[in-house]
Amino acid sequence: AESIFLSTCMVQSVKYLAGRVRPNDFGTSNPHQWNGPFTGDYSFYSGHTTAAFSVASVFAYRYRDVSWVPVLCYGLATLGGLERIFDIRHWASDVLLGAAIGTANGIFLCKCWEKSPIKFFPVVSTDHAQLSVIIPINK
Repeated sequence: AESIFLSTCMVQSVKYLAGRVRPNDFGTSNPHQWNGPFTGDYSFYSGHTTAAFSVASVFAYRYRDVSWVPVLCYGLATLGGLERIFDIRHWASDVLLGAAIGTANGIFLCKCWEKSPIKFFPVVSTDHAQLSVIIPINK
């Protein structure tokens, strides 16, 4: 959740300031058309791809000892990014930058979590769900 929240904040601030035209806008075939801040053109960079890669990188980092998990996570995130290109919603550079920022975001957060003494553990069973917090107390 933290990874998605952070990546969404980053994406939306850049989108509103950049003002890049989407490839499916009527009459647009120029990937170099940037109309500037607050123009309603929000192509740069792909929020879906950024979110997919930020979540994928968290799972891939946490379960890096299981060889197929990173491949599956990044593979699914890549399919999501390619879908944005094939659906003519984003330019390839939007998707590429979204993948890079999402991956960096997820790995950065994982490294921060490893250094933090406070740990959060979700607990799910058939009759309840809870979040356990462990705070070490040093004397």
